[in-house]
Amino acid sequence: MSPDPTPPASEKPKKLVVDLLPDVTRDEEGGFESRDDFLRGEVPPHHGG
Repeated sequence: MSPDPTPPASEKPKKLVVDLLPDVTRDEEGGFESRDDFLRGEVPPHHGG
């Protein structure tokens, strides 16, 4: 009988949870009343507007 290759749950290394993204991005913070307003503000000048 060979030993079990997987260690018990208590001996397994725990995964490190890292939150790299903010809860609210700068775009979501405000300054625009709607997503459409934000997108209109992103149109380059040479495309008119």
